[in-house]
Amino acid sequence: MIKFVVFFLLSLDLYANHLNIKLYSVTDNHNSYAIYENDILLTNTDKLKIELTSNKDSKVDIYYKFKDKIDQLGTIKLSKNEISTFPKDDFLNFDEEGEVALIFSENDKELTNFHITYIESKNIPLPIESNEKYGIDPEQIITNDRGIKEKQAYKSLVQSTVVVKTPNELGSGVVVSKKGEILTNYHVIKNQSTVNIAFKPKSEYATNPSQNSFLKAKVVKVDTLKDLALLQILDSQALNELNPIEFSKWGKLSTGDDVFMMGHPQGEYFTLGSGTISAIRQNYKWNDHKANFVIQTQSAASKGNSGGPLLGQDYKLIGINSFSNTAGQNLNFAVSIADINDFLSKKESQNFVIKIDNNYKNYTKLSFKSGNDKNNTPLTQFYLDSNNNGKVDLIAIDVGNNGIYNYLLFDSNEDGSFEKKAYDKDGDGVIERVVNY
Repeated sequence: MIKFVVFFLLSLDLYANHLNIKLYSVTDNHNSYAIYENDILLTNTDKLKIELTSNKDSKVDIYYKFKDKIDQLGTIKLSKNEISTFPKDDFLNFDEEGEVALIFSENDKELTNFHITYIESKNIPLPIESNEKYGIDPEQIITNDRGIKEKQAYKSLVQSTVVVKTPNELGSGVVVSKKGEILTNYHVIKNQSTVNIAFKPKSEYATNPSQNSFLKAKVVKVDTLKDLALLQILDSQALNELNPIEFSKWGKLSTGDDVFMMGHPQGEYFTLGSGTISAIRQNYKWNDHKANFVIQTQSAASKGNSGGPLLGQDYKLIGINSFSNTAGQNLNFAVSIADINDFLSKKESQNFVIKIDNNYKNYTKLSFKSGNDKNNTPLTQFYLDSNNNGKVDLIAIDVGNNGIYNYLLFDSNEDGSFEKKAYDKDGDGVIERVVNY
């Protein structure tokens, strides 16, 4: 499949009753384009795409006419209010020198047409006459495909983004499989075994899901360290219409890339956002969480965006929008596709309390024992009571006696045996590993 860079969107839209047609160049040829009223002057090296939308389901035949010869280029089926391009995986290019007419018809009735005049290819800008409507040199344009990318991103996002609602939180999620699996943030569904999810209403301008459109989803697994959670839709009938998001490859990301996101900021459902990658940060810690990689963006985000998808410029998933640094502006972060893939590959939840510095300091200390470890480092072992019933349910070990718990042994049912051990070996207050006995 040929990869194109959109250098120039022709400033010409055609409206034919229910049909809206745009013609744009996907060439990297650096010529000027002289645009007339319904007549476009291009070189015969230019590569073209057609963008079509319709306010109803339609089937449009596309023909081209050169001199007295008319040939059919193809037929395109349009779904109501969806953007389609023609050709899908190629481009239009005409070798003939002279005038070509692109004709659009429906049910053998001509709707409208474009007139394109092709001249011999030149490597210098075409002269701009006073009677021309526009004259533009693409070399002087940084980017002018704004709108096309966002529309394509919206089409990809709106089909797979969902509302995630719990008694305490409103967040976002994204469908990642035909089986009804939804990816979101752990902090959105924290302490819940089931949640409510909803898709965008099918009506074009409707965004707020109705009360009876919410579906139940169960929490399948979580990783509280990476702040990720996987849900499963329980309604089997809903699985028939799912459009899972495609995953991008981790190595394809670069600082400066365009990004697109969707979420429900402050309850404004299915809001599209865009920006660029500001930085990719490794071994990043925030609040009670830590990820191998986070993607920093300057796209706007608010409460309600958490758990929503972040797409790269290939319109594929590169991260889950997770948190913002509210001390500054537009400092937003997404857990990366690298961490997402790692999370999805694990069968069981990494479900444990993460930040050990604050959570256990106020537990009742029933007793303690001091000594040294095998490296002769001093340590203290504290016997803690979390529920003030006089029984030990947690042992916390402070290696180095610096006030930080490096090891935690959990005995939740107070039977004298520990079911779980957590490690914070570097003493930063974040658990790196948990072992279940």
